[in-house]
Amino acid sequence: MLIANQINAKSHEGVRQMSGLHFVRTGVFPQYIGKYYGQLLDERNTGDYEDFFDHDETSAKDLYAKAEEIITLITAKVNAWLAEQPQQTDNKYFFSNINLTDKKKPIQTTENQTDTTKQNI
Repeated sequence: MLIANQINAKSHEGVRQMSGLHFVRTGVFPQYIGKYYGQLLDERNTGDYEDFFDHDETSAKDLYAKAEEIITLITAKVNAWLAEQPQQTDNKYFFSNINLTDKKKPIQTTENQTDTTKQNI
């Protein structure tokens, strides 16, 4: 949803902040979804970066249920948005602005040799 709205985030924390600013504060999603996402991100960071930490079964089930609810709400919003979009008839993909036809460009490897390996793709 961030990409579709041309909103850039460079980290997980950036995704949390931008999602909150553009989708929770504006009412696209209820506030509790922002809290759930924040809790999930905090728990992910704890699990990844703190030593000797483990979730018990009860907390894991609670986090899983919250993640499922977030996914369900986002999926519903994306599907509703897609249903409103005009149907594409040109079979272009989402990243159709990337030029994949010019895959090989000559680069100078030594004084008189040219290498045509892929670069800048």
